[in-house]
Amino acid sequence: MLLPAPPDAVELVVATVVVGRGVFGGRAGDGLAVGCADGASVAATPPDESALDPALVVADPQPPSSTTAAKAMARAGAFRIGASPRSVVPRLTVSARRSFPMVLRSSSFAAYHRVTMEPRLGRSPSTVTQEAPVPDHTAMDAFIRDIPKAELHVHIEGTLEPEMLLELGERNGVELHCASAEECRAAYHFNGLQHFLGLYYAGVEVLVTARDYYELTTAYLRRAHADGARHVEVFFDPQSHTSRGVPFAVVVEGIRRALVDAERQLGVSSGLIMCFQRDRSPASAIIALETARPYRHIIAGVGLDSAEVGHPPREFEDVFRVAREAGFRTVAHAGEEGPAEYITEALDLLKVERIDHGVRAIDDRTLQRRLAREQIPLTMCPLSNLELQVTPDLAQHPLKRLLDAGLRVTVNSDDPAYFDGYLAANYAAVQHALGLTRADVAALARNSITASWLPSARQTKLLAEIDAFVAATS
Repeated sequence: MLLPAPPDAVELVVATVVVGRGVFGGRAGDGLAVGCADGASVAATPPDESALDPALVVADPQPPSSTTAAKAMARAGAFRIGASPRSVVPRLTVSARRSFPMVLRSSSFAAYHRVTMEPRLGRSPSTVTQEAPVPDHTAMDAFIRDIPKAELHVHIEGTLEPEMLLELGERNGVELHCASAEECRAAYHFNGLQHFLGLYYAGVEVLVTARDYYELTTAYLRRAHADGARHVEVFFDPQSHTSRGVPFAVVVEGIRRALVDAERQLGVSSGLIMCFQRDRSPASAIIALETARPYRHIIAGVGLDSAEVGHPPREFEDVFRVAREAGFRTVAHAGEEGPAEYITEALDLLKVERIDHGVRAIDDRTLQRRLAREQIPLTMCPLSNLELQVTPDLAQHPLKRLLDAGLRVTVNSDDPAYFDGYLAANYAAVQHALGLTRADVAALARNSITASWLPSARQTKLLAEIDAFVAATS
């Protein structure tokens, strides 16, 4: 089902977007974006042969506060198991087509989706390439890549590849701390979640206009499609944007149009989940929730993310109660850095339907039995857990043990631009490290469908496709 357009477009007026300063610096000059008042949508620029004009903005009723991102720390190495080196993976190249209703004029945007097999030789002035997630070296890699599946845990801001970061920084006048994609990637080695978040929230400062969010989301959706994803449920963090003066409407409209186009062009269905940042106040979350109410027909649910330690789910009990009463479905990050008790709190106090990560469930047998009995999905992210040192070695990751114990475990990419792998790469990495069989991979793919928020008829269709694929490749 295609996502509907927001209701009742309103007349646009000009305002100024003030962008904060973080690790990558601050935005120079005034900025313009696509926006609206009172939650209504803005009509996109119609296709024509001219470059996109600067968009216009009406400020949403946002809190005036802003957050300064932490400085990037010293490099901390992470030993990668099963993840292919960036220098040897094949290129993903697809010719970019114009996408109605928003036209993309960037010369390098088309090159984000090329397929070539040669090793990476660097970035040319007019061409940006991204590596395909899984090299087709073995039958198992091909099986992993091609089996129909869903992705249920991916932060759209975490798909911002360095090439796009640089391009958007130049377009929007944001001064960056790195001058090349290689230099940016050199900083992507983390000693924990908080270290990562400092760089992550600084990177989002290049996202200013609806066009930026559209291009970011489109790039991710093409990668997901190449990895066999038939459905995605995408997180976005509105507080990291509205606190910089970017209107809520800008963020949602850019992402929404990309999701609609991907379903039309690629057959990838989608859902959109708005996350509250748990290291901000519950009052800030309530403001975000109230701002999101007019978009209830677009935003399927709400979640809880960002720094977990010291921010237990119970702090957001009232926020989630109001969200449920407003008709939003609920998920929450829990048991990533925090203890197993946070998973229990998320279930009992926030009444969530899914647990994002849930790694620490391995520490609590009673909780495991409950998760298995109630079939509460866990949206696990192996390469993220490795890079952020949640697990020291993928061979020690609890995914296989929890799967064997009957829990509804799924595999996802989290923030793939920062963690060396998109959806299929995460499957491949954990398969290699834990010795997963084809039956295990198929079970994970089925879990991704049954754990999704798809209608039952669509779930049944995709499960039948998985069964047919498994039978045809046996």
